[in-house]
Amino acid sequence: MAVFGRFDVYYPDGRVETYSLEGETVSVGRAEGNTIALDTDTISRYHFSMTHKDGIVNLIDLDSANGTYIDGTQLNSNEPYLLDDVEEIQIGHLRIIYHPGNDSPTIPVDSIDDTTQPSNFGFRASSDMSHVDVWPASSSSVEIAVTNSMDEETQFQVAITGLPEGWAKINRPIMMIDGYDTAYALLNIKPARRADIAPQDYPVVIRVSTIDAPDKFIQLDITVSVKSFGGFGIALSPEVIRSDDDLHLYMLNQGNETITLNVEGYDPTNQLQFSLPISTVQLSAGQRTQVNGTIQPQKRPLVGKAVDIPFAMVVKAQTDSAFVAAVPGTVHVEPSLSNWMLMSLGGIVTAIVLVLFVLLTQTPEPEIRSFELSSNQVEQGTGAELSWSATNAERYVIEVNRVAVREVDSSTTTITLDTSDFDGMLDVALIAVNGEQTDIVNRSLNVYRPVIINTFETDRLEMVNNVSGTLVIRWNVTGSIVTNIALPSDFISLTTTSFEDPVGEAVIEGVPSGDFNLVLSAQDEIGAFSEQTIVITTSDPECTPTQDFFLNEGPDSLFPQAGDVVVDVPVRVLGTDAARQWIQVELTNGDVGWGFNQNFVCEDFDPMRLNVIPDAPVLPTAMPTLPDTPTSIPTQTPTSSRTPLPSETPTVMRVTTSPPLTSTIAPTASPSSNALRDALFGQN
Repeated sequence: MAVFGRFDVYYPDGRVETYSLEGETVSVGRAEGNTIALDTDTISRYHFSMTHKDGIVNLIDLDSANGTYIDGTQLNSNEPYLLDDVEEIQIGHLRIIYHPGNDSPTIPVDSIDDTTQPSNFGFRASSDMSHVDVWPASSSSVEIAVTNSMDEETQFQVAITGLPEGWAKINRPIMMIDGYDTAYALLNIKPARRADIAPQDYPVVIRVSTIDAPDKFIQLDITVSVKSFGGFGIALSPEVIRSDDDLHLYMLNQGNETITLNVEGYDPTNQLQFSLPISTVQLSAGQRTQVNGTIQPQKRPLVGKAVDIPFAMVVKAQTDSAFVAAVPGTVHVEPSLSNWMLMSLGGIVTAIVLVLFVLLTQTPEPEIRSFELSSNQVEQGTGAELSWSATNAERYVIEVNRVAVREVDSSTTTITLDTSDFDGMLDVALIAVNGEQTDIVNRSLNVYRPVIINTFETDRLEMVNNVSGTLVIRWNVTGSIVTNIALPSDFISLTTTSFEDPVGEAVIEGVPSGDFNLVLSAQDEIGAFSEQTIVITTSDPECTPTQDFFLNEGPDSLFPQAGDVVVDVPVRVLGTDAARQWIQVELTNGDVGWGFNQNFVCEDFDPMRLNVIPDAPVLPTAMPTLPDTPTSIPTQTPTSSRTPLPSETPTVMRVTTSPPLTSTIAPTASPSSNALRDALFGQN
């Protein structure tokens, strides 16, 4: 029989069982009569079934006691649910991952690459894919295999970085694996469906290590590509428009990519004339906008009844999908002259009496004389003041985007509109009501989201001066259109993450020379800035001598002595030479000298990451061969035992030696090197 998929069943105790799915029907439950019988009391005897026909796979919950959930949503009992991709199924305490179209009964594991997965750690790790495509609100999974190459049971941990919080979930972050055995963890990736989640690639790092030695880890690099999704909303206000009123067309881009739209009116009877100030609109992801215009009849009837003319506002997308959205409406057209004006002269008196009666008894029409907003844009959550004046009104109704939000009596002429639940461009309408008669005035209000710095942090707040080090920076900003992180000039970024992204993580490297600041600044859509600063403090590097010895004036034992160090008494470190074999230190009395780095213990930093001192003293490039016996007497004795300036030529006393003496790097000066030093630089 053909295999149409695979189940990976994850038990709470860490067990993983894999089942091939074959045939036209598969039943799952705890009873032995099921195609797949699962050993747990938390599911029903016959929990759900699957059908496979013509390449279509459906899952049906069999009215189970605890229900069947797919990606957190409970299925309706006895209703088929189409499975067309990797799905996460939850029944009782079991987590099941469905994989379509795989006829292998085992979990696939890629071959191990020894260049990235060292065997001397005692374990190996791999993932079943290095690139994952995922769409917002849907999920994708990556399987991670960990092999314990040691002969004893070991506890491992799996961690992930590089994705926004809440996107990723590892079913087994901690695993106990027997010696020479392999266990599997499943990374499930599911981004939220929000317009501010733009299509982009996220470099994701999976680190596998033992609990006892977290600094020895295997790094698996994968790329998670978040794809685009579309969505569009349109509304018309009011739906019935009087020929003298304006129309308001509201549009919302519910997708995560910018779209360009053409807006036009459609009149099937060719009786209307549309006037729109703009015909093309561009909406960024999540943006709302409003297009206002007018509709007039091409010919207004002179007499007779009022007529209603149907129309539609049509929006066409200039995208690959080229979708078309339309919203219907009606134009109410009154005749120029009413029928009673054409009555015969014999009925004029009766008409006048009737008109006077109507005028005296009818309810007067309400009239809004003014309607003002305290500001045409406010921060989300800040109240917007509405004030007005009107006549002949018994009550007022406040609408936002054609939905009534407040109703007040005729004595009220001002209110504060709560904007906590609104975002973007709003249509705020004041409706004056008197009986069945109304008057309405509309105003536009832009509610913008303020900049909120949710997270700005580093993995540490202290560094060591003159030592190259790294910092991990994480940030999360909402409501920002411009984001920037300022670094010290001598620090560089080791990752491809842009400091202009509203959400991100980056690793920076540099050599500090004192306390410094990291500054995050963000600007909202109206130009307001928000800043947050992290102060990184620094300390001077110190090393402890392992024995008593003399320092030299330069990075070589041939240089004159510059002071002595005492075992176990710490000294301040200033830097290293280009070969990173000598370090320059400062004693408590202010003397500065060089010592062989193997004669020091540096506990708080790695001496190999010390800053190289660019102007370190150097020995003369030409070293003379000295005979055993003096053949010449120096004509001038140097007045100082310190290192001569590079421009000076040292006075040389020749002695006969065999073989010729050459410079060697050693932690302390030998007698022969002392003699040569005295010959080169003079004696005290």
